[in-house]
Amino acid sequence: MIDGLFLADYQADPFYNMALDEYLFESVIAGNIECCLRIYSWQTATITFGLNQQEEKALDWSQVGETPVIRRVTGGRALLHDPDELTYCFAANLASFDSESGPTSSRDLFRRVADSLVIFLEHFGIDANYARASASSDSSPVKNQKSACFASHSRFEILNSNRKIIASAQRVVGNSVIQHGSIKWHRIVEHPALRLTALSVEQECTPQRLTRVMFDQAGETMRQVFTDQFEISFQSLNHSNLDNLTFEKRLKSVRTNSTGRREIFEQKG
Repeated sequence: MIDGLFLADYQADPFYNMALDEYLFESVIAGNIECCLRIYSWQTATITFGLNQQEEKALDWSQVGETPVIRRVTGGRALLHDPDELTYCFAANLASFDSESGPTSSRDLFRRVADSLVIFLEHFGIDANYARASASSDSSPVKNQKSACFASHSRFEILNSNRKIIASAQRVVGNSVIQHGSIKWHRIVEHPALRLTALSVEQECTPQRLTRVMFDQAGETMRQVFTDQFEISFQSLNHSNLDNLTFEKRLKSVRTNSTGRREIFEQKG
C-alpha cells in the first residue's frame, strides 16, 4: 500500500484553496509527501485561469466585478468555481506507483485518475466516461485561447452525454504531478467575464446546494474509490499539522500576486 494524506475543506476561502494546492504540490516535489488527495468547495464564486494563459486574454476583465481571480499552478483555461461544485486535488510522486511491469508515466496516472472519477460519479447515479482525445477546438496553444474551460474538452476529462462535467488541469515537475479539477455534477454556472460557447451553456436542471452532508458523503466516497483504485492507505491530515510558516508564506504569495507567476510556476517541468 502507498502512504497518502487526505484533506477536506468545506466552503473554504478561494486564496486558501489555491495556496493549499500549491503547498501540497511543493511538498510532493520536496519529497515530504508521497501522495495526497484533497476535496474542497468554495466560500464564494471564484475564477481561476491556467498557468500558461495570457492574463489579458484569459477573460474579459471589464466584466470581472468583485469576483476573485487567481492563476492556477496547473494548465488549462479559465473557469468559474461556484460554491455548489465539488473540487478535487490529487498530487503524487510517480515513482510511488511503479510496478513490476515498469515505471508509471504521467499519462498512465492521469488515465487512472479519470477512471477513478468515472467510478466516483457512478456512486451518485451519474453515467460518465472520459475523453480519449482532446477536442479539435482545444488544439491551439492555451496562451492564445479566449474561450472558457467548459467550452471544450481535453483528453481524460469527464463527459456525460458528450458534455463535459469535470474540468481537470495538470502539471508535471520532474517526477511529481498534480491534477485538480472542478466537478459540475449539478450544473455549469456562467460568468460574464468568461467567453462561452454552445458547449458550455447552463445545464437544464434544478440548482442544488452542496450541503455539508453531501460534501462529507462525496469526500468519503472519493477517498474510498482512490483507496481501491490506487491501493493508497490514506491518513486524514489535520490542518494544524501543516508547516504553518511555509504555508503562510504560500498563502501570502497567492493573495498578493494572485494573477502573476509565483515562484513555483518557474520550476522546470
